[in-house]
Amino acid sequence: MSDSRDERFEAYLREFRPAAALPLPTERKSASRRYLVSALAAVAAMIVAFAIGVWHTSTAQLSSEEASLSQLTNPQLLTLGSANRMLAQGQSVQVVLDSIPFHSQKVPIRQGQRSALEELGKEMNKL
Repeated sequence: MSDSRDERFEAYLREFRPAAALPLPTERKSASRRYLVSALAAVAAMIVAFAIGVWHTSTAQLSSEEASLSQLTNPQLLTLGSANRMLAQGQSVQVVLDSIPFHSQKVPIRQGQRSALEELGKEMNKL
């Protein structure tokens, strides 16, 4: 059974004739025009991206200044999320750290409990 399949497949392969290849396009005018259009589109995209970046930077500076002013006038608890938000919107880390109002909050520790800072302060070097 497999011999007849092989024979039929070989006969099919013997009948195969490759198709004639089409000639290559010789006109360079359309290719250069496509190159020019794509180059102009790339330049336009870069200009738009630059304009958006400048606009975003200017609005981020204004919003960071407003955020630092609101922090000074409206002191809230400093959380990790609010610190990350201020760092993301700030001009630099130094400016953000200078604008954060650090308030020490004395939280009474219950008897029998210890604070994490107290434990971290008791560093023992055992080698």
